[in-house]
Amino acid sequence: MRVPFPPLHHLPLLDCLITACDSDDRLGEEELASLAVLLLEPGHETTRNFPGNATLSLRQHSAELDRIRQNPNCIPAALDELFGFSSPISTAASGTPTKTHHTRRH
Repeated sequence: MRVPFPPLHHLPLLDCLITACDSDDRLGEEELASLAVLLLEPGHETTRNFPGNATLSLRQHSAELDRIRQNPNCIPAALDELFGFSSPISTAASGTPTKTHHTRRH
């Protein structure tokens, strides 16, 4: 007997991937492990690196730090801005090909 799959909006993404792995072999265990790492590692990296990057940015822009000190109510907006300004992820894979291959059509 097949159990109906709950709507995706009711399950966290990783739970959905595990369910896909467990049912009908739509996702293999190796694929599941790879996807889990891809989902979890960037979150860990951003959480780990953000405080240092934000501190460095504020030390390099002392006028902005003074504005935050004078108006602590703007801290949430400042954190949002710092997150975009000093990205905690230092590298990203490039989708640019290194070699172009041309094919001829007859």
